Amino acid sequence: MKKRLLLSIAVIVATGASFLFLGYCRKMILSGRIGEKPDFGKTHSAYHMDEEYYGNLEKISLESGAGEQIFGGITSHHFLAAKEIAEFFLALKKQSPKTVVIIGPNHFGVGKGDILVSKYPFDTPWGFLYPDLESAEKLTDSGAVYNEEYPFSKEHSISVLSGFLKYYLPDTKIVPIIMKRGTTKERAENLAKKLDDILPEDAVVISSVDFSHHLGKTAAVFHDERSISAIKGFEYERVLGSEVDSPVSIYALLKYLEARGAQKMSYENTNSAEILENALSDDVTSYLFARFEKGLAQPDDKVSILSFGDAPFSRDAGESKEKGGLFEKIAGPEGNFLRGVDFISLGDSPQEDYVEREINGKKISFFGIDMISDSGKLDQYYDLIRETKTKGSYILVNIHWDSEYHNLPMQEWKDFSHALIDSGADVVIGNDSIAIQPMEIYKDKAIFYSTGSLISEQIGEKTGNGFGVGIVFSGGGARYFLFPYETRDSQSDIFSAEEAGIFCDDYLRGVKVRDGCGFGTKSGQNGPTR
Repeated sequence: MKKRLLLSIAVIVATGASFLFLGYCRKMILSGRIGEKPDFGKTHSAYHMDEEYYGNLEKISLESGAGEQIFGGITSHHFLAAKEIAEFFLALKKQSPKTVVIIGPNHFGVGKGDILVSKYPFDTPWGFLYPDLESAEKLTDSGAVYNEEYPFSKEHSISVLSGFLKYYLPDTKIVPIIMKRGTTKERAENLAKKLDDILPEDAVVISSVDFSHHLGKTAAVFHDERSISAIKGFEYERVLGSEVDSPVSIYALLKYLEARGAQKMSYENTNSAEILENALSDDVTSYLFARFEKGLAQPDDKVSILSFGDAPFSRDAGESKEKGGLFEKIAGPEGNFLRGVDFISLGDSPQEDYVEREINGKKISFFGIDMISDSGKLDQYYDLIRETKTKGSYILVNIHWDSEYHNLPMQEWKDFSHALIDSGADVVIGNDSIAIQPMEIYKDKAIFYSTGSLISEQIGEKTGNGFGVGIVFSGGGARYFLFPYETRDSQSDIFSAEEAGIFCDDYLRGVKVRDGCGFGTKSGQNGPTR
């Protein structure tokens, strides 16, 4: 009896296992993966093997039909943006290229080579995504890349995209490439040249890159303005200085596109705060989804500036980011906040009278005025600014006022600021009043009468409070982004998104059109504030 019982249990278990196996086989047949045994010995895996993580891909659609041939693009590798990633690859479906090259960051910096390629297939929920071995071997033979497989086993810049690529382009083969952060631009250029040499005309090269990291929404939008401007204009040095997780990956892509004459860019830009509808997040990742077709680059005249209070324009921001420095916390753990800006003004008195820079083909002129030492020659600045404006410059005036502890600007300060704007200044930033004072939009130009103080001596401690101003000049107008901070014992730190929101709701309550801590001064958009 005991033997019969054990035999019955064994039969039941075996039958159940058979049903499970048959169910698995049925799923594999339906997915098209049965009999698709790779001959490569080993494989990598998509970041998620559960189809549910990808969303309802069958229902993804594009607002407009397929346009001209797409030669390259930029997409996120963050699953939070799954819908946008799906739309990106869906746009390639009709084109159905034989080969897609994906260039992404080597997030963990592993492997011996600085530019690596994989020759293994990727196992995805919809079958195996096979490598274009011929192209991969040509690249390795040329010395442009090295073949190392281990770094790809956990590299999400490739594995996140592999499932989307297989779903929408089931017959396309992949050349996955990852680049270390320290990869030189010469190596990136060489990769781009080799890709142009070996790839067929219908190939697509994609940069798998996420943009601003670990900052609030205001900073992410501020940094993206510059990053997108640099990419649209194929301004390579500005691209390398952008606040993205792999500038060199985008650099290589753009060099390849330039060789193919495909520099015309269309794009969508969003971020995790917008997708999650959570403007109070302090850890925002931003995304660019760009496609490149035949045509010329589209440079613009955008220039970004970050100003923190009573600062000489010549000081190197790097000095203030060192451990224990005043801007260590503001910079953040990866230094992201102080990256991705064309020009940073940090420091304390004394100021320089005049500094000129040429950025993005545009002259930027900075005037530093000390109301105490310059009191006898203030009228001279009007003529200097008028003359400078004839050169086509954007003009920022930083004023060191002649007294402190005023909650409101004195009338002579207002009159002087208005006269500076009348003479051609584009923005006036006042400082060295311990208190934060109101702002004004005068003749469509912003005047910040006092941004507070980074440092003041109170009760034996170095304390302070105020706000930094991010500025993006463009087309005769500007966008402004406020970054309120607090200083305690010589350490300044940006407010949380929630705290900043409360500050900006009060400080900018007279601005008619704004987005949180950001607003613009295009003609007619905003009237006078307080």
